[in-house]
Amino acid sequence: MNYASALAYLRSIDLTMVRYERSHFDAFVKDKGLSLKVPFIHIAGSNGKGSTASFLYRSYLAAGYKAALFSKPFLYEEKEMISYLGRDIADEVFASYVEKMKGDFQKYSLSAFEALVAVAYTYFNDVKPDIAIIETGMGGRLDATNIEGAIPVLSIVTSVSLEHTRFLGDSISSIASHKAGIIKNDVPLLMGEVPFEARKVLEIEARKKNSPAKGVSNVQNVHYESPYLSFDYGPYRNLLIPSMATYLAIDAAMAIEALLMLRLSFPVSERALREGLMKGVLPCRMESHPPFIFDGAHNPEAAQALAASLSAALPKKPVLVFASFKDKNVAEELKILAPAFEEIHLTTFAHKRAMGRSDFAYKGVHYPFDDDVSSLVSHLLTKWSDRRIVFAGSIAFASYARKLFGGEEI
Repeated sequence: MNYASALAYLRSIDLTMVRYERSHFDAFVKDKGLSLKVPFIHIAGSNGKGSTASFLYRSYLAAGYKAALFSKPFLYEEKEMISYLGRDIADEVFASYVEKMKGDFQKYSLSAFEALVAVAYTYFNDVKPDIAIIETGMGGRLDATNIEGAIPVLSIVTSVSLEHTRFLGDSISSIASHKAGIIKNDVPLLMGEVPFEARKVLEIEARKKNSPAKGVSNVQNVHYESPYLSFDYGPYRNLLIPSMATYLAIDAAMAIEALLMLRLSFPVSERALREGLMKGVLPCRMESHPPFIFDGAHNPEAAQALAASLSAALPKKPVLVFASFKDKNVAEELKILAPAFEEIHLTTFAHKRAMGRSDFAYKGVHYPFDDDVSSLVSHLLTKWSDRRIVFAGSIAFASYARKLFGGEEI
């Protein structure tokens, strides 16, 4: 099996937003004895978990640790989800693990995400990093990254908002209950800025598990002056992130607090922390390539964060090009985004779950729609030569637009 055939196989078993239960994966885990046998930090959350994970990963690398990262979603190819020493897993190594484990994946009818977790954990056990950062896919309690017997050194819940309600429930407390599934006995818990109902659920679970719970402190003096976002947190002043996304300050604060909580076991210098913030910004988080901005906002909470960041960073209202998945609450997202934009245009993209014209209409969204994003953007560049054009609605769409209009060497 080569790399191309490994990707083709994984994509053939992709059950994203189709199946969300544990019976197949638990049988596989029990039979194969799958676990994660290295120190790791487990991160769940509706928003911010990817950036928090990346800031942690880059800080530990800067401090000289052999660090590993499992994160979701990927932008272009599945191997991006598995990283060690600052590099994605090599094509041939990735393919070899898939080939070796494919028979068991088929035997237990694993989904692509479950298979990728199995590949990542087996690979990490083999290379033996000093510490791994593990990001959940969805929820926490039923997430494939959450394996009995694999005990983290720290659990983090970055945020809780209404998302994936078909699988996680239609209330903040229900969704928080899923996130709380990563809390383990006697393992510290770090919470981000979560609603009261969510905090209550998380704290009750933490008490049951004798898990010392701590919330992130207030971020101070957040200010954007091109090309840096600056802020103060805890003992640190004038921390810098090369981004206009003011919402990244809270994600960075989560990472800093985690570093402080683990400083006795994994000390990190201020120099390494600052380097981690400089190198940890992920693509499609208000990623700027004038006149374009690419952002993965995909739910109401993320839409609010994007709108606030744009208002703080730009002198004139930008134009929005928006595409999303069929399961998203696009009416609420666009209601939140509308005041921050001069115009809003809808489009679609090549993905089996992407919304089309009729899907937007069904959800009561009636902004202008154009299924040819290239011609739409050409028109907008002429009409709005003095404005930025923002692509948002999902990470998948933002990465698609980034490839078309922003280039890949970023």
